[in-house]
Amino acid sequence: DAAVFKPLAKGYRKLPQPIRSGTSNVLNNLGNVVTIPNNILQGQIKDAGINSLRLIVNSTLGIAGIFDVASYYGLKKRDKEDYGQTLGVWGAGPGCYFVLPILGPTTVRDSIGSVFNIIGGDVWYNVTVANDTKYFSEADYYSSRLLSGVAFRAKNLESFNSLENNSVDLYASVRSLYLQDRKKKIQNIIILSIAVIIIGAIIAYNYSVDVTKQKGLQFGNELSQIENEISQIQNKFYSEKTMWIEGDITRDELLKFYDGHI
Repeated sequence: DAAVFKPLAKGYRKLPQPIRSGTSNVLNNLGNVVTIPNNILQGQIKDAGINSLRLIVNSTLGIAGIFDVASYYGLKKRDKEDYGQTLGVWGAGPGCYFVLPILGPTTVRDSIGSVFNIIGGDVWYNVTVANDTKYFSEADYYSSRLLSGVAFRAKNLESFNSLENNSVDLYASVRSLYLQDRKKKIQNIIILSIAVIIIGAIIAYNYSVDVTKQKGLQFGNELSQIENEISQIQNKFYSEKTMWIEGDITRDELLKFYDGHI
C-alpha cells in the first residue's frame, strides 16, 4: 500500500474533479454487471430491474457510463452486491480472515465468491479475459480493477491516514472494520428480505380475507334469492291446492301444475 496504492491515490486526488467523477461513474457502471445477478440471487428483483435500467441508460446516453444520466431520470444508485454477500445471505459464515497481496482484506467466503467472477459470474471478466474479443483485452479488465482500487484509496485517504496514526494494531483494526462492514451489508439485505416477505404475507392475507368476504356476500345474496323463489313456489302450490279444494280446478289440473313446476 505504501509503495504503490498510496502514492497513486495521492496523484489521483490531484486530477480535476470532472475527471475523477467520470472515472467513478464508469467504474460504478461496470460494477452493475456483478451487482445485477446478485440482486436476483438475493431476491432483490426491484433493485435488479433498476440496476439493469441504469446500466443500459448510462452505457448509452451516459457515454459508456461517464455521465450518470440514469440518476437524472430518477433511477437512483443502489448499493453494490457481490457473490460473497450472496453466500452470506444464504447462510454461509465468513470463515477465516486473511489479506491477499494487492487485492487486500478478504475471508474464505468472500474468496469463494470471487471465484464465481472468474467462472462466469462477471460479464466484464468474460468479455475481457475469459473470451478473446476484438473490442476488449485483458489489459482493460486489470486496468479497471487497478483503477477501482486507486479510486477507493483516494476517496478514503484521510480515513486511512487517521487509522494508521491512531491504531495500536493496524492489522487488527482493519480486520475489525472489514468484518463489521461485511456483516452490516449482509444483515441489511437479510432484514430487507424478511421485511419484504412479511409485507407480502400481510398483503396476501388481506387479499384472501377480502376475497372470502366477497364470496360470503355473494353466497348470502344467492341464498336469499333462492329462499325468495322457494317462497313464491310454495305460495303458488298453496293457491292451486286451495282452488282444487274449492272445486275451481280438477285433480288432474292440480297434478299437471305440480309436475310442471317441480
